[in-house]
Amino acid sequence: MREKRKDVYKDLVPVQIIGTQRSGSNLLRVMLNQLQGVFAPHPPHILKTFHPLIQYYGDLNQIKNYSALAHDICEFVKRNPVPWLDSQLDPELILKHSRDRTLLEAYRKVHEINAIAHNAKFWFNKSMQNVYFTDLFEKENFKPYYIHLIRDGRDVALSFTKTVVGHKHMYHLAKQWREDQEFSNKVSERFAPDRAIRVKYEDLLHQPQHEIQRICAFIGLEYSNNVLKFYESTDSKITAESGEMWHNLSKPLMRNNYNKYKRELSTTQIDLFEKITGDLLKGYGYTLEDSSNHSPNTFTSEEIEEFDKINKLLKEEFLHHSVNKEDVLKRYEQDQFITQLRAEKGVIEAL
Repeated sequence: MREKRKDVYKDLVPVQIIGTQRSGSNLLRVMLNQLQGVFAPHPPHILKTFHPLIQYYGDLNQIKNYSALAHDICEFVKRNPVPWLDSQLDPELILKHSRDRTLLEAYRKVHEINAIAHNAKFWFNKSMQNVYFTDLFEKENFKPYYIHLIRDGRDVALSFTKTVVGHKHMYHLAKQWREDQEFSNKVSERFAPDRAIRVKYEDLLHQPQHEIQRICAFIGLEYSNNVLKFYESTDSKITAESGEMWHNLSKPLMRNNYNKYKRELSTTQIDLFEKITGDLLKGYGYTLEDSSNHSPNTFTSEEIEEFDKINKLLKEEFLHHSVNKEDVLKRYEQDQFITQLRAEKGVIEAL
């Protein structure tokens, strides 16, 4: 008979940050991580990575299969580009404390076990793609709070053009931002006001105390001004050293870190992004550079095919000429682990 879930776990409070990557989620994470009773590690994207592989583990009710999954998740987290400090990554602990044998339960236990190890009641996850697992959460009675973090999509797109991850063409960046935001809007509306709250990145820059206090009041967490000294923390320094895309985390809050797209994107790039996302940008309170971009435009198949070609070329060019080699090396172990795992399990690639 499986061991019943420990009482200590039922008192833990999960919080999921949703939206789109490059929206300031790491800034929000390290700020919240300064509060007492919080465990907010850098996310290794467990659900996004293992969900496509789960069918290859077989019936997880068989302990050997669930044990293999727990082992692989722990090994995957150990290879995260940003290490989990003082972590408990033991598959035997996951087996011992799991109430069910599912991917979601293994994901939860990795976080819950480490939250307890850090004397934390609240655990945060900023893997933004988890917004697409909301139905799975509800099905398995996992009910986190949601923080929908919103940033001007044009600045998000600009940020992606400078990082090792993501698309590089405005068409694809706009489509991704729109999809993420529409899905996050549905989640926000579905669970508000009890379990969902919206936070704008620009508001976090302008009035950080107010925004963090608002989050704390929403989930029942005690506020401390330590959040404003996030850049002095070991967590921030290690994250900043783990990748060029996070280097600002070792600096005081950059209150003017917005509207950079106005200086660094071309008029053509901005116009294309707005043609796809203008209504959403306006709905969030952002001013359009071209007020006529108030509804999504459509593009011909020939135009989209050309966008695809350019996006592929831009990605290749970035990897060969612009990417920070250290960033690639820090991701190498984790990427290689998954590549090897897929090969061992005979994963069939989709056409």
